[in-house]
Amino acid sequence: MSRLPSIDPRSLRDHADDARVDRIWDRLRDELPAPRSSVTATPVPGALLHTKRPAVARTVFLFAAAAAMFGTGLVIGSSNEPEQANLPVATPDGPMTDVFAAGTKPRTFALPGGGRIVVEPGSTVEVVSVSDERVNLSLLRGAASLDAVDIPVDVVAGVAHVSAPAGSSVSLARREADLDVLVAQGTATVTSPAGQQVVRGGHVLSRVPIVATVTSTDQRADVPPPVPVPVNDADPDARAPAPSASQSLVAPTSSADPAPVAATTVAAPEAPATWLSLVKSDKYEAALELLEKGPGLQATINGSQSASELWYLWEVAATGKKDNLKVLALRRVVDEFGSDPSAAAAALQLAQFYEPTDKQLAAKYREKAAQTKGLAEVALCSQVRAMASEGDDVDPRRATQKATEYLTTYPMGSCADDAKALLQDVAGKFDANGHAKDSATKKDAPASPPSASAPAAPPSASDAPAAPSSSASAAPSATPSATPKPTSSSN
Repeated sequence: MSRLPSIDPRSLRDHADDARVDRIWDRLRDELPAPRSSVTATPVPGALLHTKRPAVARTVFLFAAAAAMFGTGLVIGSSNEPEQANLPVATPDGPMTDVFAAGTKPRTFALPGGGRIVVEPGSTVEVVSVSDERVNLSLLRGAASLDAVDIPVDVVAGVAHVSAPAGSSVSLARREADLDVLVAQGTATVTSPAGQQVVRGGHVLSRVPIVATVTSTDQRADVPPPVPVPVNDADPDARAPAPSASQSLVAPTSSADPAPVAATTVAAPEAPATWLSLVKSDKYEAALELLEKGPGLQATINGSQSASELWYLWEVAATGKKDNLKVLALRRVVDEFGSDPSAAAAALQLAQFYEPTDKQLAAKYREKAAQTKGLAEVALCSQVRAMASEGDDVDPRRATQKATEYLTTYPMGSCADDAKALLQDVAGKFDANGHAKDSATKKDAPASPPSASAPAAPPSASDAPAAPSSSASAAPSATPSATPKPTSSSN
């Protein structure tokens, strides 16, 4: 009889789909750590070692693993967070080699090739395979942000595939039927049932379908045959009388084969093209032309009733280089559909648009992006980098708050170095009260002494200015006044 406690696998249902959870559960039960003597590193809750030796203390470790799982998310594999040790993970016989998940707070993990991945709360990512040339991941649930440093990273979500080459920073937010892809740096190639598209840095691809369209190879099995309409060749308007209920169920009594009856099918009229159908077929210019002939692009944006439709209209406006209408679509996504997962991406786009002309408005939209789910790490990173670029004009208290928040939430995030540099810069330029140190130093500093190459002549007893020397090479003498005027640098 098994000594393992009975724990319902449904307790893990919030981490992934049923099939993946069952595999994770099986691995949890079968690959518990060996006794302490067989492990050189200190066992850490959340990291599970594969072993084929029977474990003496399996019950204790199972409770510890379950506690870690429900408290901070299931983590199978090594984590580079400071409080966790790097423990080896064996590759099981199945395709899964590693699983990263976050419970109530984001978690950051290292990827091969110097990369890293930030898993948002309630999200699960599976490492499908790792080689010297590529890392293959599967986003099972939620959202994650990754940096591909030396080797490319591929992410699968449903039937959609996102390929991030080395040097790219990509964020993904998965829903039940679609996916949002935001590229902060570099590029990403997105392949889905809607086709293939390259997304460049600073752009977002919203509502990427991740569910395949089911089609049957045997049309007879799924589609009912068309109803034939008999036609009389001599008189096209004549129609054969409809059989009675009894006749329709009785086979013909005549032994002779019935004469063949010509039959035709009536084709359904083709529906007129709409701007949305044109956009979904990647015919953006045709969609723009159709909208301009009809209600107009701006009126359609104002009347749109969903965030996904507004993103389609944003793409149409981008095709026509209508920046004002792009902004209108994005603002409606943020202001009226703030709970939509794509609202964070829209807020980041607006922050990027307003940054050169209105930094205050750009900061407002970065703050909105940071308050939404899915792309929180990217939004907070954007805030930190924007403050770092403000130089002496930065608000020291707010900069300290945001940099500290980033380092606390994402200690190994892609902007950790930027946050540390921002804290050092603020500490060097401002005192504890938020006052600039340089201005106080300049205010109290004495006037600069005369140049050594042109020494000032000592004042006479009557404080009268000395007469200039008749020699052309002599420098004019300077007489300090009773109250020296401040230099231009102190104004």
